[in-house]
Amino acid sequence: VFGRRAALAAIHDEPAAHAAWPLVALPGDGQRDTANVAGRSSSVVPPIYIMEEQLGERLDLDLGVERKASELEKLISDLPDPYNVDSASTMPTGQLVAALAARSALIRTESRGAHYRSDYPETKPEWRGRITWLHQPQPQFEEVPLCN
Repeated sequence: VFGRRAALAAIHDEPAAHAAWPLVALPGDGQRDTANVAGRSSSVVPPIYIMEEQLGERLDLDLGVERKASELEKLISDLPDPYNVDSASTMPTGQLVAALAARSALIRTESRGAHYRSDYPETKPEWRGRITWLHQPQPQFEEVPLCN
């Protein structure tokens, strides 16, 4: 019920009612890590990706509530590169969303909300916001201010 009301409000609200925060560079250590996750070099042997019917299980295992870099890196290597022009137009939506979510989770070097990074257990104030992937391999960061 709440989701339906929120969706209808988002559709029918005036543009001025929508929150807009500027996009900025990723905080601190996230900027350094984007080179590792934004894209992969091509190889002679095409990689074998996760089958669509196995995707949910892999996401539960590697992108679930508790996460760590080694599992996220393995998941990223098993998903198609969303910035590979040859496969982007035919990539299943689930694979695309999973690839971007896994990259974002690896870049975010902190624990926040329900998502716990066993290798980064603390919450960092500079990471209060959203990682946004536009039509470019480098993500941007959308800072979200605290509500008064």
